[in-house]
Amino acid sequence: MPGVTAALAAGTVLGAPLGHDHALISLSDLHTPWEVIERRVRAAAEADLVTCFYNPASRARNWQLGRALAILAAHRDPATPVGWVRDASRPRRVSTGGQRRDVPRGRGGPGPGHRGLPGLRRVPANVPRARDPPGA
Repeated sequence: MPGVTAALAAGTVLGAPLGHDHALISLSDLHTPWEVIERRVRAAAEADLVTCFYNPASRARNWQLGRALAILAAHRDPATPVGWVRDASRPRRVSTGGQRRDVPRGRGGPGPGHRGLPGLRRVPANVPRARDPPGA
C-alpha cells in the first residue's frame, strides 16, 4: 500500500500500531558495516524504543537477527511483547506474537522460507490487515 511502511502494516496486523517513538533498522550489511548496524540496535535498545527490523536474514546472512535480538534482550524485560510478521499487506501474510522470553536462543529467528518464530503463537486471522477497511 503506497505510503504505508511494512512496519506500520505489521504493527496493525499485530494489533499494536506504531504511534509513538520507534526505530526502523535494516539488518542488511550489504551497504552498511555490521558495526554501524549493531551500534544502532544498541542505541534503540538503550533508548527503550519499539524496534522494527527489516532484512533480518537471507541465505548468505543468517546470524544478524540472532545478534540483534541478543542486544535487545540485554535491555528488555523477559515479558516484553514481541511479534514477527511476514508479507504484512499481502494475502499470504503470516504473523506470530508472544513475549521476549518466548524467542528461541541460538540463531534467533526466521530465515528464508521460515513462517514465524518457534515458541510464539500465531496472531488470530480475524485481526484486520492494514488494507482492510474498518469493520471488514
